[in-house]
Amino acid sequence: MNENYREKEINILNIFKELNANKYDSNVVKYVEIPAGVHVEFDNKSIYFLINGIAIHSKDNNSKSFNEQQILNFEVLCNLSQRITKIYAQTDIAIGMVDKEYLLDYFSIRPSFMEFLLTKIQLYYESLLVTRIKAHH
Repeated sequence: MNENYREKEINILNIFKELNANKYDSNVVKYVEIPAGVHVEFDNKSIYFLINGIAIHSKDNNSKSFNEQQILNFEVLCNLSQRITKIYAQTDIAIGMVDKEYLLDYFSIRPSFMEFLLTKIQLYYESLLVTRIKAHH
């Protein structure tokens, strides 16, 4: 494993860089730049990281804005039935796509990545809960 990334702060960008540096196949980690104004659809086999830019997900008159360094579809990790399957690039964006199985396997050698991503997921759901509580009061 490439040791250069072990000493860096754990964040979305550094996780993506390490996964990319250690990939066993060119198809398990990809970096894609997408121009503003384009819709992007997700599959259920990859986790999508917003590396930079701003993207929006809209469904049923609700929208969520994603800024750089966020997980766009963590629901795939949790096998949730309600998933974000499409976003709109509000600005030019860069997306890192990581094969779900590769990421889950990688967690076994880097549990700190799993802990970081689980914390991100928890914070996301806590913010949803607060938003829903405020909407009902």
